[in-house]
Amino acid sequence: MLGEKLVGGKPYYNIDEEIKNLELLKAKFGDNYLQNCQIIVKDIKDSKRINVNIHKSYDKEFQNEIENMMKKGQSHEIEKMFLKFDKLNSSFLSKGYWPINYDYEPFKIPQHFQAIFDYYASKYSMTKAMRKMIWHHSLGWVDLDLEFDNGSFNFKCLPTHAILISYFDERFLKNGEIHIDFLANEMGMQANMVR
Repeated sequence: MLGEKLVGGKPYYNIDEEIKNLELLKAKFGDNYLQNCQIIVKDIKDSKRINVNIHKSYDKEFQNEIENMMKKGQSHEIEKMFLKFDKLNSSFLSKGYWPINYDYEPFKIPQHFQAIFDYYASKYSMTKAMRKMIWHHSLGWVDLDLEFDNGSFNFKCLPTHAILISYFDERFLKNGEIHIDFLANEMGMQANMVR
């Protein structure tokens, strides 16, 4: 239940509150019954620290890259990015302790996101030597800002929904339309799942 709460699409949780609840449960039932919960909480705390370290190293490189792009007159390339690196945060889960299917991934990550995820994974490998990230793109949530004619709005949604919405960008629309078959093929999903 704790693992589902922390990675199951619920964007708001208070890790300190969860630690307090875990300590109360440990006092009542003992440490042995709550070992998985302790590892889950430790994973979330470690994830926050690792994310900060990855973003610190990226900030320096990114600033240099932006300055070079501006000098070359490529500022339009910055605007083309679907996902900015500083907005990507990940939770690092210890295999075997979380209530997820480690072998099943319901969709593939589209090409227009793949580079940023690969870059993040390379930064993780530098931070945690001898470890490799295995992405579970269907877990968690996305904080999404969308602009409409009547203003800009913020949404919290599942990664699947955010990726589907990204295809409604003008770069993918043909004559103002997008076809379900195209979306299903791009995401490696069945057409009825896309609907």
